[in-house]
Amino acid sequence: MERKIGQITLYNYNYGSALQCFATQQVVQELKYSCVLFRQRVKNKKLYQLFYFLTASVQMVLHPTDAIEFMRMMKAKRKTALSALKENDFQGIQKFIEEDICSVEATYRQMKRASHTDEYTAFLSGSDQVWNGSWFLRNDAYFLKFAPPGKRIAWAPSFGIDHVASYNCRRFAKDIASYRHLSVREKSGVQIIKQLTGQTAVQVIDPVLLLTAQQWRALYQKKATTKVLSKPYVFFYFLNEPSSYVLDYLDRCIADGLPIVAFASNYDCLKKRKQVIFEGGSPWNYLMLLDGAAEVCSDSYHALAFSLLFHKKMCIFRRNYLHSSDQSERITSIMSQLGIQNRFIQKEWRPEDFKEPIPFEKIDQVLWEERSQAKEFLKKALEECEQV
Repeated sequence: MERKIGQITLYNYNYGSALQCFATQQVVQELKYSCVLFRQRVKNKKLYQLFYFLTASVQMVLHPTDAIEFMRMMKAKRKTALSALKENDFQGIQKFIEEDICSVEATYRQMKRASHTDEYTAFLSGSDQVWNGSWFLRNDAYFLKFAPPGKRIAWAPSFGIDHVASYNCRRFAKDIASYRHLSVREKSGVQIIKQLTGQTAVQVIDPVLLLTAQQWRALYQKKATTKVLSKPYVFFYFLNEPSSYVLDYLDRCIADGLPIVAFASNYDCLKKRKQVIFEGGSPWNYLMLLDGAAEVCSDSYHALAFSLLFHKKMCIFRRNYLHSSDQSERITSIMSQLGIQNRFIQKEWRPEDFKEPIPFEKIDQVLWEERSQAKEFLKKALEECEQV
C-alpha cells in the first residue's frame, strides 16, 4: 500500500505560501512517502460566511477590549489578499496549485473520515502562519483536530509574533498539547510552546530552505514563462503597500540607474514611476525573476528566504501593516540567527546599513546544518507514526 501523508497548510493567494507547500511535498517524497494537500471545501458558502461573521461577533462580545482590533484584522486580511494581485497573478498561482501540488478537496467531515483509516500514515500542519498567535478566529483543521492525536505532526508552523494573544492562550495550549510531534519555525515559538504546554518543540527552518538553490533553479527553468532583463535590476515584491521610506529607497535605486521589476505589486505609488516594470504570473516566474535580480527589496519572509538561497543582496523592510499586530518575528528570528539584522529596515534607512557584505558562505553552512536537522525530525516523526 502507498504510504500517504496528509498536509494542511496555507497555500493560496500568496507566492511564498504556495512554494512552501510545494517544498514540503518534495521533502516528503524524498522520504519515500506521497504527500497530499487537503484543500478544505465548504458545502454551503453562504451558510459558512454567516457562521464566520457570527463567530467573529461572538468573539468581539467576549473580548470587548479587543473588538476594534479584531475588526481591523478582518479588514486588513481582505485588503491584503486582493490589493496588489492582478488576475494574471491569481491564475498563475491557481495553475501552480493544480499542476505542481498533489491535492484533494474535502470537507472537514471527509478529512476526519480519511484520517481514521490506514490510508494515511500521518498529517502535517504547517508551515507558515497556521498558528497565527494574534488571529482571533480558529480553524480546527490547522490544529489537525480532525485527525487522531497519534497522527498529528506540527511541521514548522509559525505563530507570526513572539507571543500568543491572551484570548488565544487557553485553546492554543489545549490543541498544541495533543500533537504527537512538535516542531516550530522560530526560536520564540519554542518558548511559546514550552510556556503553553510544558513540552519541548524542535526548531526547524521553513520548508523552502530545505531545497537547495540548484534544486529550485532546475525546477523553475523548466516551468517559468517569463524572461529576465539583460541588465541589473531590483526585484521589488511587497505584500502591503510600501511606506514612504521604502519609496525613498526605490527612488535611490532608480537614480543609480537600476530599473525596478515590481512582481505582483501593482500599487498606484509605483505606477507613477516610469522606470518600474510590472511582472507577475506563476510562482516559477517569481523565482526566476528574483534569482535574476541584482538586488531584492521586499517585506516578505519568503523573498528573504529565497534571497538567502540565491545569494542575493537584499533589503527587507518591515511590512506596512493595516493593524497593530506586528508579525515581523519570523523575519527577525532568522536574520538574527544568521547575523544579518542590519538588512531588516523598520523605519528610516541609512546608506551605511548596506555597506557590510552578506556572509553567504557562513549562511550556506548554517542552512546545510538546519536542513539536515529538519529532515531528520520529519523522518523520525513519520516513522514513529507509521508504527502506531
